[in-house]
Amino acid sequence: MKTNLRYDGARDVKMGGKYAEKNAPSLKRKFAVNPARTDKNSSQKYDVQSLTRDRYLETFEVLQSLSREYQDIAGFVATEIENKIGSSFSLLDVGAGSGYMLEKLGERLSISNIKKYVAVEPDPVAAAALIQMLSRFSQVPSVVEIERFNQALATDLQQSFDVVLFCHSLYGIKDPIEALLSAKNLLTKNGMLIAIINTPEGFTRLFSDFDFSLNRDRPAIENFDLKSNIVAAGLRASNCDFSLLPISTYFDVGSLFDGSAGSEARRLEFLSFALQCELANAPRQLLEEVELRLRSSCFTKDGKLILPQPTAAFVIS
Repeated sequence: MKTNLRYDGARDVKMGGKYAEKNAPSLKRKFAVNPARTDKNSSQKYDVQSLTRDRYLETFEVLQSLSREYQDIAGFVATEIENKIGSSFSLLDVGAGSGYMLEKLGERLSISNIKKYVAVEPDPVAAAALIQMLSRFSQVPSVVEIERFNQALATDLQQSFDVVLFCHSLYGIKDPIEALLSAKNLLTKNGMLIAIINTPEGFTRLFSDFDFSLNRDRPAIENFDLKSNIVAAGLRASNCDFSLLPISTYFDVGSLFDGSAGSEARRLEFLSFALQCELANAPRQLLEEVELRLRSSCFTKDGKLILPQPTAAFVIS
């Protein structure tokens, strides 16, 4: 395995992009208006601390431990690849993280069938874990670019791929529409781009419905509230054809409410990720409101407490 480390923490180039320039105010303000929140100025504001990068990763681990999402996403992606590309393919994995998605995909498609794997992951800790995972597959030519996607586009991605995958990674990109349009240009003749993103419903609605009432000590992660309707509107405005397909998945959150040792702490971590703030230090009234919203969004099935998480898949070819 060949693994190239290209990390430049000093650079933090923000992708503006033609679409964002021509469509100010931002995509989020233009398309993500919730009509239920019409009187924000009169709402109570709660002082909270936004998650640091380390705390983002810690709370995400709790979220991941309760989720069926990555298994279901991997099943969808594998089916698309099998039906449209075949068993052997090259893959560009944008926002690859620690390789969890790749491992789940490998449960459906043999990783050894990947003829070329390139990952773009700006976080050096996650990239190190990915490199460690890839060391188990020395037969797969692989490169890990430890930099932002727009930096990699300008320097290291002068090649084409059968599959380009954005699995919940558009949130960390300044201009997600421009990123998708640029990634489309990296496809082989019969290649396809798959972008997985949250819909306006499900778990992520907690952020949308409460963020306006939070007085943060610093901004939350940019574009954390990005949803499929915003991306669809942006792609249509850019005359980019796409298929938009649903992925039905869920969180099993029973362990957050069963009263066992650690259940309350795990519930706080889960909800802290949802709102991107430290709820353990937040006003009690806010915590009670968020917990009520979470619990009332669940239903019981086969002995499990299920929180639905409808997810969207954009397929561009």
